[in-house]
Amino acid sequence: MPDPVLSIVVPTHQRRDQVLRLLQALGEQSMDPAAFEVVVVADGCSDGTARAVRETRLPYAVRVIEQRQQGQGAARNHGVAESSGSQLIFFDDDVVPDAQFLRSLSRSFAEGADVVLPFVRVAPWVPESLLAREQREWDAEVVAAMAQDRPTMDHIHFIATGMTRACFEAVGGFDGSFTAEGAWGKEDTELGYRLLRGGYRICCRPELVVDSDCVVDPVVALRRARSLGANDVRFARKHPDVAMALIRDGLCRRRIPRTVGALVLRRPQAVRWLAPLRQAVIAAINRGWTGAVLYRLWIGVWTAEWWLGLVEAGGKDLGLQGLRR
Repeated sequence: MPDPVLSIVVPTHQRRDQVLRLLQALGEQSMDPAAFEVVVVADGCSDGTARAVRETRLPYAVRVIEQRQQGQGAARNHGVAESSGSQLIFFDDDVVPDAQFLRSLSRSFAEGADVVLPFVRVAPWVPESLLAREQREWDAEVVAAMAQDRPTMDHIHFIATGMTRACFEAVGGFDGSFTAEGAWGKEDTELGYRLLRGGYRICCRPELVVDSDCVVDPVVALRRARSLGANDVRFARKHPDVAMALIRDGLCRRRIPRTVGALVLRRPQAVRWLAPLRQAVIAAINRGWTGAVLYRLWIGVWTAEWWLGLVEAGGKDLGLQGLRR
C-alpha cells in the first residue's frame, strides 16, 4: 500500500470528546481515506483519550502517540516526526471541517502553495457571550486581511492549516518553548513570522471555512493572558526586530491597556488590588451579561494579567519602551 499523501497531526490534551468528534468528521471527508493518515498526539492526557481513539472504528489510518505533557508546539513536532506524508495538515482538537475540506485544501498544494491558510471561525453553535462576541470581531478582522491576501504574523495560525513537509523542515517546525510546562500562546505567531520572513508562499483561503469551539471561559482566558504576556517577552527576545510591534502595536496604543500597564509596571502588586473587580467581571460574564461598560472592565482585568505576565518574564524594559513610544 503506498504511503498517504496527507498526514494530519492532531495534538490534544484532556479533550477526548472533542478529538473524537474531529476524527468522525475526518471519516466523512470526500477524499479517499487511503490518501491520508491521522496522527493523534495525546499530550499528557489522563482522560482516556488514547484508549478511546484506538477503540474507535475509522475508515482511514490513525495512530496515537502518547507523551508526557510538553505543550502544543512540541506535540505538533512529535506528530510530524511520526508521520509520513509529503503534505501536512495541523488540526486543533476542537474544530469541525466540512466534508470537502481536505480535497479543497489539497488543490492549493497542487497549485504550489507552501502553506494553506483557511478561515477558522467561532462555530455558529457557540452561544453568544461577551467573549464570543470579542472572538467573532477578531474573526472579521482576520478574514478581511485574508481576503486582501495580506496576512500578518498575527493572522497566521495552525488551528486547521496545511503546510508542505519540505517547508516545515526548512523553517524548523514549532518552537516548543512557547508552550512548554503548560504555557499558552504565540507558538503559531512565531512560526508565522519565520514563514513570512522566509518568503514562503502562503495561500489564503477565506472561503474555506472551519468551525471551532475556540471560545473559553473567562477564568481560562485570564490565565492565558498572563501566559501570553510572558510569551510576548520570549518572542521579543528571540526576534528583537519586531519587539516593539508586539508590545506597542499590541497593547500600548490603546488607552485602557496603557493606563493599566503604567500602573502594573510601577506597582506589580496592584494586580492583587483588582481581585474584587476581577471576580465581579467573571461573574457578570458567566451570567451572560454584555455591554460596553462590562467590555471595558474586561479589557482592564485581561490586560492587567498580560502586563503581570510580561513583568514576571523580565520584560519590564520592553513595557516601558512601548509606553514611551
